[in-house]
Amino acid sequence: MQNFLNILQSEIDIFIKNRLLYGYVAAFVSAVLVGSIYSVAKPILSSQIQPLTLSSLIYLISGIFMMCVTYGRERNKKKDALKKDDYALLLIIGLLGACIAPFLFFEGLNRTTASSASVLGGGELLFTVVFALLFFKERLTKIGYLGMSITLIGITLISLSSENGAQNDLLNLNLNFGDILIILSTVCWGLDNNLSKVISKRTANTSKIIYVKSLTGGIILLTCSFLLGYRVNLEISQIPYLLILGIGGFGLSLFFFIESLRIIGTLKVVVIFSSSTIFGLIFSVILLDERIGTMQLIATALVVLGLYYVNKDELNYLKKTN
Repeated sequence: MQNFLNILQSEIDIFIKNRLLYGYVAAFVSAVLVGSIYSVAKPILSSQIQPLTLSSLIYLISGIFMMCVTYGRERNKKKDALKKDDYALLLIIGLLGACIAPFLFFEGLNRTTASSASVLGGGELLFTVVFALLFFKERLTKIGYLGMSITLIGITLISLSSENGAQNDLLNLNLNFGDILIILSTVCWGLDNNLSKVISKRTANTSKIIYVKSLTGGIILLTCSFLLGYRVNLEISQIPYLLILGIGGFGLSLFFFIESLRIIGTLKVVVIFSSSTIFGLIFSVILLDERIGTMQLIATALVVLGLYYVNKDELNYLKKTN
């Protein structure tokens, strides 16, 4: 067993050394994991558990899992060390990305459909790009901006299509209070993504960033939940879904997201990450039997086209170097 783990670790290390390829794959894996959140969380929210309590449990699971990952591997302690200022920044990130944003998200998801939530979640990409351009001075090539524009147009079209695909009139904007809460959560996550990139450059230990952030948000949310008198009304059959959300949907997805941010930059990552909208729609059809309208299919095609253009130069580079 130990030999197998050593071989697996060796293969992973070799893969990670190919930094550019690893960055793109990590962003894609993160998108798949995030796309599953909407459909996996929806059945749990249909029970008696409060969104605030659900948020706290998910982030506590994520934090504990990533803490085990952090201390289960031998790392360079000096390289991974965080300064006092870093912990202050982590506290801000924890409040934004693991406290305020998830509460708004799950409260909004409780009031809308998984398919609507998955496409409105594309707002995270928009706000991440806006913050990156305004405050972090990132840039794309001309073809990259073209791809980003096409992708954002696709996301906008999906967001403007009516709920459950009942109609396909672009002028029919169907936003409810749940939709507004999800959009507000994406604003918080957009700022969180950029701040996470800043701190990811100060330490190579991504899992440490995640577990500190997740435990911070989880503890605050759980405290608020207890103060409000909410109970953990969770059935045994829902525990696997809770573990999937905590470990995969938030823990590992955030790990791969931050890893890709460090390697290929915010703008390229978020455009690749926009494919989570596609996976969210797919999962909502497979797991929840929700309908997808014609406009959503057209918009999905635009998202794929935009992804192709924004990564065209980088893909050509990979072919030349391999």
